[in-house]
Amino acid sequence: MVKRFGTVAVLLAGLAFSNAQAAQVVDLTAPGSSATVNGALLFQANPQPTGTGFIDSFVRIESNSSPPKSITQGYNTDFRPVQFDEKKDAQYTHSLNLSNLQPVTLNGTSYYQFHLDINQEGNDPLLSVDEIQIFVENSPNLTGAVFNGVGTITKWNGGSVNANLVYNLDAGGNKFVKLDYNLNSGSGSGDMFLFVPTALFTGGQYVYLYSKFGGDKDSKGKRFDNNGGYEEWAAVVKNVPPPPPQPPGPAAAPEPASITLALLGLGGLGIVKWRRRSPKAAA
Repeated sequence: MVKRFGTVAVLLAGLAFSNAQAAQVVDLTAPGSSATVNGALLFQANPQPTGTGFIDSFVRIESNSSPPKSITQGYNTDFRPVQFDEKKDAQYTHSLNLSNLQPVTLNGTSYYQFHLDINQEGNDPLLSVDEIQIFVENSPNLTGAVFNGVGTITKWNGGSVNANLVYNLDAGGNKFVKLDYNLNSGSGSGDMFLFVPTALFTGGQYVYLYSKFGGDKDSKGKRFDNNGGYEEWAAVVKNVPPPPPQPPGPAAAPEPASITLALLGLGGLGIVKWRRRSPKAAA
């Protein structure tokens, strides 16, 4: 009986492992590509040339080892020490007040807009975004995220605090977003826009965005590892001036219609604060 149970357990474990690998790919590796996932809009970021710099992030996730970790993860918070691979400096990782976010209207629906900037080696530019989970809670300094068996955060502060999960990329099944760093190489140029309906953001005054990178694979088993620098998130917030004008550059091809539509109505809203630095340098 024990042997039979063990055999069944091994088979079930194997099945679970197989299912975990069969993730749905949200492919944003073509210029102007887009997708709708669980009510959110995802766009390959195709901004006008902006030069080097960095986005004004609320969470920066970096490898703290050499060579870099192939899988990195983290979330924004005011709590220290940080739990995972977050940059500990408050300039780069901090709480995000819901009241500071500026709604953006697209096709009659109100969204909050988030902006992801990734860093990869140019000769190996593909990166997977394995998890995107967004929570709302009344505290600015949550810590101790607790996960269930499929990688979703279920509790905070080591299990004593609930937070309202308002968006989960993996709702309805395992998914990952595939991005190509070479489409907009260099820190600060941005790689993905994420629009999440504002109607979902209830249950607290602070927004937490957890993300994980580098853990998923292509159909041949090659993993889209994190291999250089850091990843960081910013948001469209109220009363932020647009970035300063950039020197004229070569004429760019017209933006794809999907991105043009996505950016309509943003006007003078800003999510970036440009400062010159090396594309791979970590502050």
